[in-house]
Amino acid sequence: MWVRLHTWSRTHAGLLSVGAIIALTAIHILQNVYFISLDRVFLFSDGYASRAAEVHWLLKDGGLSAYPRLPFPPLVFLVTHLCFSLFGVSIDVARYSQQLFTVVLIPSVFYIGLKVAGRRVGLLAAVVAASSPLVLNVSRGYFLDYGQTAFTALAFAWLLATDRFAQRSCAVALGVV
Repeated sequence: MWVRLHTWSRTHAGLLSVGAIIALTAIHILQNVYFISLDRVFLFSDGYASRAAEVHWLLKDGGLSAYPRLPFPPLVFLVTHLCFSLFGVSIDVARYSQQLFTVVLIPSVFYIGLKVAGRRVGLLAAVVAASSPLVLNVSRGYFLDYGQTAFTALAFAWLLATDRFAQRSCAVALGVV
């Protein structure tokens, strides 16, 4: 009986953790959408947005053959290009495209904390990452740093998931990231 209760409580705690991470990510995104709609963002954050619009037109006209001429790092610009293609070219769409990186950052930070020191530390790390003033301000504007931070956290999470490279599928995913 104790084994069943122990297993159920671990599963229940895992589901609660997943629910907490989803809620934290949703709150972070909704909060940013609200602030972006008020047009209260960091100063000087939109210089990269005009460059993203240039990249969009470059890719729209030249297709993938224009890839070598993209500015570095291209991932943030490619994500913004996708959003520009779906919703039109505007400064708000560029700012909203940064919210996609929130979906990568918060679960990755949680997983890093989970693997290093357990579920509680993972939740605490995700809360700190989501509520950090710098992260909040950078995610509301259009900066390259937010996407790079998200994918650096994802790379570290995949590195921990490889279990010293014993898990080959995780090692391949790490190589892709």
